[in-house]
Order: sequence, then C-alpha cells, then structure tokens
Amino acid sequence: MIVTGLSKSKSRGVYDFYHFYPYKKQMNVPLGTIPRPFVKKEDWTNHKYSLDYQQWLEIYEDIIELIREEMLQGKTWEIGYRLGSVKLVKVKCKSFKNYITGKIRLRNEYGNYKMLPVWLRRTIKLRHKWTWRFKPNREMLREIYRRTDSDYTYITSRFEDK
Repeated sequence: MIVTGLSKSKSRGVYDFYHFYPYKKQMNVPLGTIPRPFVKKEDWTNHKYSLDYQQWLEIYEDIIELIREEMLQGKTWEIGYRLGSVKLVKVKCKSFKNYITGKIRLRNEYGNYKMLPVWLRRTIKLRHKWTWRFKPNREMLREIYRRTDSDYTYITSRFEDK
C-alpha cells in the first residue's frame, strides 16, 4: 500500500501532482529556505527527463491549455487509461448566468443555449463511477462566455445537443 500523506480534508493543488512525477530534480532556492513543494534528497534523480517544479509546471500548464482549446473547438477529449472522455455540449435552458459580468439572462435570440461539460463514462472501468464528476475551473468558464458573449452562433455551429 502506498501512502501519499495527503489527508481528506486538505485541499490539493498542482504541486501535489508533482510528487507523483518520478524524475524530480533539485530546485535552486536561496540558502535557509524550504522549497514548495518539498522534495526529499533521496528522491532527486540525475535522469535525462529530470525536471524541477518550475519546468514541470510550465509543461503541465501547456498541456492543460491544449486540452482547453481542443474542448472549446467542439472536439472530444479522451482522458486515457479507460476513463472515458470529456466534451462540451450545448444545453437549452430557461436562464443562465454570465460568469464575466455576473448578470443572469432570461432569453436571447439564439434559443437560450449554454455549454455544459459532460463526462462520457458509460464504458469506463471505474468503481463507483457516478460518484465522481468533472467540473471546469472558473478560468475555462470565463473563456467559454467570453467567446459566446459577442457571437452566440459559436455555440450552435460547433457543439451538438445533449
């Protein structure tokens, strides 16, 4: 059994995922300071794929940006490891909140559609698969509404109905 040392009440950040990367490198920090995330000396490697946290974070953010752009273009993103796929679909609603302005709109001339992330998980091999959920962060929601605020045909032309 592998114990990660993360409790259930602790909120997890991106730096927690760095602990699972096998090729960690020593970070350059001033003398007398503790780096975040802290990496034990025995976990340091001198491998050709060794990365410190800043290098790893740049790669991680680039991958997340590519996934976000692919989903915003209307494509389905396959998660991998037989965990299904995620895509954005259009849903007809009575009203919706614009996450940029904070205003609630009741109607628009394009049929009151909004985009909703959907995790397609019928065929995945995961225990209690319906207790988990996929929720985009606030930055992605703002990007969705920024693109649709000026042009509502963006939703109807790229995304299929749920």
